[in-house]
Amino acid sequence: MVKETAGKATPASVTRTTEKTLLFRKSDVLLKPTLFGISLSMKDFETRGEPGEPALPRKIIRVALPKGHSARKLSQKTGSTVLLNHTPEPLSCIQEPSLGTNPELPYSRIKRTLVRPDREKYQAAFTMGKKVCRLAGQEMMGLIPCALVEIWPVRFTREGLLELVEEVT
Repeated sequence: MVKETAGKATPASVTRTTEKTLLFRKSDVLLKPTLFGISLSMKDFETRGEPGEPALPRKIIRVALPKGHSARKLSQKTGSTVLLNHTPEPLSCIQEPSLGTNPELPYSRIKRTLVRPDREKYQAAFTMGKKVCRLAGQEMMGLIPCALVEIWPVRFTREGLLELVEEVT
């Protein structure tokens, strides 16, 4: 739920709420075992972040707001969840961007190093609790103001399992 407030053009501050419900399916998630842990991917999502943090799928969505309004606050309610695995297994981490297997000159001398999981970044992912989205900013699409909402529907449980949130409002 995005709370929006009217811009300075109006004489009184008006607060309105825009509510959106997002649905995710387990069939859109792919778990693949690798030498470096479970590789997790999700349809229409990117696996991105800082090197060393858990490779969880994320996406930024745009929520259109009424003209003259801006996003001030984001609140979330999660619905049903489903476990993606039943035994704790290591999840692979984000790696440094690479240039491919045979990069052209002058990049041929660059050595690729493997990034190890960062303990603090994994701990932060475990302690996020029920949070699955955040207000990432705002932008204009033409004359329409939009709230940018970053969402990651897969999270860790306290037991170290992977859980998909199937519904977020």
